[in-house]
Amino acid sequence: MNPYELLEIPPDASDKDIKDAYKQMALKWHPDKNKAPEAEEKFKMINKAYNILKTPELRKRYDQTGSVDEQQVPHDVDINEIFRGMGGGFPFPIPGMGGMGGMRGFPGMMGGMPGGMMFVNGQPVHMGGGMNPQDMFMRQNLNIKMTMEVNMVDLFAGIKKNVEYQYKNLETGEMKRDSIEINITRGSFDGQELMFKNKGHQFKDMRGDIFIKIKEVAHKDFIRNTNSPDLVYTLKINLVQSMCGFEVIIKGIDGQKLIIKNFDKIIKNGDKKVIIGQGMPVFGRNDRGNLIIMFEVEYPDRLSEEVRNKLAEIFEYDNKSKYTNANTNGYVLCELNDYTENTETEHTEQGERMQCAQQ
Repeated sequence: MNPYELLEIPPDASDKDIKDAYKQMALKWHPDKNKAPEAEEKFKMINKAYNILKTPELRKRYDQTGSVDEQQVPHDVDINEIFRGMGGGFPFPIPGMGGMGGMRGFPGMMGGMPGGMMFVNGQPVHMGGGMNPQDMFMRQNLNIKMTMEVNMVDLFAGIKKNVEYQYKNLETGEMKRDSIEINITRGSFDGQELMFKNKGHQFKDMRGDIFIKIKEVAHKDFIRNTNSPDLVYTLKINLVQSMCGFEVIIKGIDGQKLIIKNFDKIIKNGDKKVIIGQGMPVFGRNDRGNLIIMFEVEYPDRLSEEVRNKLAEIFEYDNKSKYTNANTNGYVLCELNDYTENTETEHTEQGERMQCAQQ
């Protein structure tokens, strides 16, 4: 998504240009005015583009990289604030909306609206005609927000879950019970938000909405690369395997056993290799991300003299010391000791004594 193209403005547009362009595009594509099949989706994308460009950090990141982290894009657009100060109200009438009428009543409400409208998470929420300011204020407090923890395996496969919950009648104070069926789509990701219309708290004949935010539970083997479909798996191999080759079997995120082998390249500690198409599903599509294998080479603590000599012979390396305590050529012969905190040097009353011996 290119936010500049969506708002039809150049990349060097000023903040005022961005706000003016959003006003125009939001009115043009508002679902109450524009009856085209794609109007609602276009309206959502315009809100998203505006949220990116109005946020300095997100706009800078997009200008530098051509993309932003979806999770960091704000969802809310205060359309009342955007259109406040236009004097005569909207430049053309939108069905179901009265004139702006001076923005009286509660903050964020449109005074004098026979058929009002409010925006929740950038989406229009329609009110009944003749709603008074108290009712409009209550309507804003009817929504319920929840967080749902979902493990990565369920995000991979998708899951349906029936959840019972309580909501409140704000007019009478009575608590009631209801249920919703939550459908976590295959490939969903952390921070994604699901909306359930008319399932929130109640006031008179109105009910708010429920917003459920997905919280991804960490996996013991795989790490998701931000919210991309790529997964990272740390594979531990030993020194011999890193140099001579290996063949290991791991279990993928979908439970499939994967054979990973390498016999022609030396693998260094920290190396990364990629297996195409073994990551998480791409949300809304049939393909999958990649599995990134990050190697951690485990070194032995010690080698026997026999093994060291064999390795030296194989690599044609001279592993014999040229210096002894009796022959240092006037240099300082130092002993390497295991390091622990605060023992790099030994402190005495006379000063520091270095762990070296001069012959």
